[in-house]
Amino acid sequence: MPHAAIFLWYHVRMENYILSLSFAKRMLAAAVAAGTMAAAAADGTVTASSFGFDPNDSTEILQKALDSGARKIVIDKQATPWITRPLFARSDCEIVFARGTEVVAKKGAFLGKGDSLITLKRSRNVKLSGYGATLRMHRDDYAAPPYAKAEWRMSINLLSCSNVVVEGLTLLESGGDGVYVGVTGKNGPCQDIVLRDLVCDRQYRQGISVISARNLLIERCILRDTGGTPPAAGIDFEPNHASEELTGIVMRDCTISNNQGIGLDFYLGQLDGTTKPVSIRIENCRMSGNAHGFALSNGRKETFVRGRVTCENCSFENERGFAVLLRRKPASSVFVDFGNCQFINCQTNAKAAAEVCDMSFGATAPGAGPTDGVALRDCTIRQPVARKWLSQKLDALSTDMPSQISGKLTVESPSGTSTFVLDAAWRDSHFSKPVLAGAPKRRSFDLAAARPFDSCPGKTVRLKPFRFRSGVTYRFFMAAPGEARFSGRFTKVGKPAFTPKPVVIKDADGKTCATIKLNDTAETPFSFTAKAAGFYTMSADVGSHAFGLSATSVPIAVAPTGLARSIFATQGTLYFRATADTPFVVAVSGADMSERVRAQVSDPAGNTLWDQDQISEWAAYRSAGHPAEGLWRITFSRASGYPFEDFTVLQQGAAPDFFLTPAKCW
Repeated sequence: MPHAAIFLWYHVRMENYILSLSFAKRMLAAAVAAGTMAAAAADGTVTASSFGFDPNDSTEILQKALDSGARKIVIDKQATPWITRPLFARSDCEIVFARGTEVVAKKGAFLGKGDSLITLKRSRNVKLSGYGATLRMHRDDYAAPPYAKAEWRMSINLLSCSNVVVEGLTLLESGGDGVYVGVTGKNGPCQDIVLRDLVCDRQYRQGISVISARNLLIERCILRDTGGTPPAAGIDFEPNHASEELTGIVMRDCTISNNQGIGLDFYLGQLDGTTKPVSIRIENCRMSGNAHGFALSNGRKETFVRGRVTCENCSFENERGFAVLLRRKPASSVFVDFGNCQFINCQTNAKAAAEVCDMSFGATAPGAGPTDGVALRDCTIRQPVARKWLSQKLDALSTDMPSQISGKLTVESPSGTSTFVLDAAWRDSHFSKPVLAGAPKRRSFDLAAARPFDSCPGKTVRLKPFRFRSGVTYRFFMAAPGEARFSGRFTKVGKPAFTPKPVVIKDADGKTCATIKLNDTAETPFSFTAKAAGFYTMSADVGSHAFGLSATSVPIAVAPTGLARSIFATQGTLYFRATADTPFVVAVSGADMSERVRAQVSDPAGNTLWDQDQISEWAAYRSAGHPAEGLWRITFSRASGYPFEDFTVLQQGAAPDFFLTPAKCW
């Protein structure tokens, strides 16, 4: 054989040998790996890296590990983080994130509004453990395109799960909550859940949200620096439906700090008397540097959920606002019990510390009675300056005084120490009588007695555009069939989404005559053609936003669809008609201690009979004897030294309508 042929034959044989050897090595490695996996399967454990690793996107690898059927899945530490799209965990397994492991949301993924890093849906018997491990998302990315605005991109999403433990993990910068404890469909609450030794840091909406849970333990967790979208709380207990529940919940040895919103937030607005009684116990927890320390409120329903929320051996320090804020919480609602708690140097954002207070008990739903059902057992308040410690704003309709505020409280300030026993004598001396106590009955609109007045028939006059919140209804008069001209404007208030609804006009029988769509927030002229003379109503549904009329060609007034009118940041004068045979009460309230208003009441001759500045809680003018006949005025202006936004006005005894101008009224 020629040398060249011999060399070629030898080279080919050697190449085949090398290839065969390489193949054999690969097969051997695969066999070893298979043997390892088989051994692992026998032991009930697999490691994620046995399925591979992709530094750019390990979603399929991680999901295969989670779906492997192994009893224990170890997400082992790699030289770089595990990059992933949304993952889903099944039942009956333990998932261990090895110390030092990072699982990071893939950039540009998670475009779905509810895309979460790890979701457990109807899962049971699951443990997620990760001491020294981190799950990271990209909160700031989700706030801009191509991401749709949303607040449900959770780090860990638990939906109708049972017997689940999540412990040891650091959860960073989700596009929603660190942990969400909720429901899916009609599958019932999460139950028998343990959240232990978690760090929920810089979440977008909440550190933890608890929507519906039965037997939930939250232990040694750190919830800090939440910020992005309301409520932005450390932890928020907020069911979505009356059929959901908050029962058997214990939170202990936790730290909740520096959140944009409230530290411990309980919004029970969707619950009612049909809901299982709430049972939540907070033990040995420390709240500091939050917007408020503890806040609880109900919705405006006819019945309230019952139950108990207890805080035992807790501290509230350096809160930017109130240590405790209660809204719409009558005695018939959840009882709130503080035992051996410390409230230290709160209201750090107050510009005038001597004029604020440590706790605020706000008004309840109309007619529900005062905020009540609160115990302060052996608690201590430490104030940076001497000031009152409690503000109690009574419901305007209430005729009752608080009767279930009890306990013993020590207040320490630079001026000394005082101890209060919160008994009946203290309640009687501390709380002022309800603003309508002894007031004349509320009058209804008397169509037959109305005598419309129009100083310039057919001409359009400008109005002070009082901006009414939470919906407003006007009453206007058509002297004959024809056209009425108006101008109106919506005002967006705060962050809630704003979608204006049409203005609806109805006749005296309640029949809809017209629906008129206005521009979003620009002043818009519009008109209505009446087919008959008489009174009509005009309603604007604005939710938490505001609407105001700025011009009219016909007599018009604000009709009393509710007792009180909520007004947003408007300085000006409203008018109401009194008669000599009936005394009346006019009452005004600011939104809270930080949003105040000045109000003046003048008689028909223009004499100012009442002038009160810096109104935060209900203040009232009561007419003496027989009031002068005619149009009385109440004028609102900015309170000296305080922000001016929301305030409320009510009137009882005089004719019920508030006129926007004396030139066109009745």
